[in-house]
Amino acid sequence: MVKHTWQSIASGVMALCSVFLLSVAADAQPVSISAAHPDTAAGVLTINGDGFGSGMWASIDDQEVKILSVTAHQLRVSLPTLTPGSYRLAVRRWYGRGDVARFIVVIGGGSGTQGPAGPAGPTGPMGPMGPMGPQGVAGPTGAQGPQGTQGPAGPTSGGGGLPGFSVVASNGTTVGTVVGVTKLSQFDPAVVARQDNGVWVVMQMDSQTIQASAGPLMFLTANCSGQAYAMIDSTPTPLFRQVQRFDQDSPTGFYPGDPITSQTFVAFSPSGDIVNDCESTANSFWAQAFATGPAVTIDLTQFPAPYHIQ
Repeated sequence: MVKHTWQSIASGVMALCSVFLLSVAADAQPVSISAAHPDTAAGVLTINGDGFGSGMWASIDDQEVKILSVTAHQLRVSLPTLTPGSYRLAVRRWYGRGDVARFIVVIGGGSGTQGPAGPAGPTGPMGPMGPMGPQGVAGPTGAQGPQGTQGPAGPTSGGGGLPGFSVVASNGTTVGTVVGVTKLSQFDPAVVARQDNGVWVVMQMDSQTIQASAGPLMFLTANCSGQAYAMIDSTPTPLFRQVQRFDQDSPTGFYPGDPITSQTFVAFSPSGDIVNDCESTANSFWAQAFATGPAVTIDLTQFPAPYHIQ
């Protein structure tokens, strides 16, 4: 018979407690996505981010996919056979707070053939916004007639001119106008539109944050110097371009400016840190042509939280 000392039993209990505390700490961190790398040949989608842990669930265009492996910063899921285009990726942790993170995944070549698939992605989430139309989203529809009222509304929104509900920062600055609302869960953001340098852009917002998601910055030089290019989130070019942000602590966002063109690139930066994170596109998924525009930055510190509807 094996005898256990009190010391050995105490050591075992402490080890089990350490594992439990590490698991709780991982589940307490909000889920976020910084990059997604599809491998169509292997049928695997590698998702980089934070807050991953036990009880993960993922979907591509609202279709659940199988979880292959999970670490705190990487999630590997099965990638079904898809036609070239842009697809909506959602990652959720069933346990803990039930966080959900969203991202746009580009499958296949970034050529014109993606056109039919691109618009199909954004159309999906617009469905739930229909019932909310009479409360606020219907504003843009009404504005088609009385355009005279849009003039006074423009200076107030600080980049809008659209009628409807305005989102205002804590310093009194108007961020923009609500153009989309989904309420599938308590973490769903509102879609807020504003005009920046003559381009209509949208931000995903809740009462405390301008949410973060971004594609890589693309470069025509091997050392990621010179003009950076931002990818558009669908083709043809959307009417509203997504303000991208690598993480929620970043004071700067960016979006693809004009002109939008399809071209190939020499290097890319998945995280936006061009000094420490510059990679060659050679022999990789990023070697193909993508529809991009010159990256235009937007200072997000001018919109301090919290935010409220006006």
